[in-house]
Amino acid sequence: MANAMAQTIGAQAAFPGRQVISLSGDGGFTMLMGDFLSLAQLGLPVKVVVFNNSALGFIEIEQKSTGFLDYGTGFKNPNFAAMAEASGVRGIRLEILLTSTKGIADALAMMGRCWSMRW
Repeated sequence: MANAMAQTIGAQAAFPGRQVISLSGDGGFTMLMGDFLSLAQLGLPVKVVVFNNSALGFIEIEQKSTGFLDYGTGFKNPNFAAMAEASGVRGIRLEILLTSTKGIADALAMMGRCWSMRW
């Protein structure tokens, strides 16, 4: 849970010539936003994808698997692309359908390091 960005820091540092992409849910991303600031400060060209399901998804699944109703797992997300821009990193916000690939391909081709996706 919440380990994608931490692992991308190590992967990008170990392999600086490769493209590294962090795929995080919104809950995991918000738990480790400090790692995002580390990416910005270190100038690592990691691309960060944040999937918006407006929940702490892993905690929600744990609660449901033990027979409890999910409680306290939902939250309203900020605009993560705007947060990236405020950190000095190019931010792109995509609001797409699952069948759209052009927006993702365009974002991957850009030099920016962070964008968020809203489904």
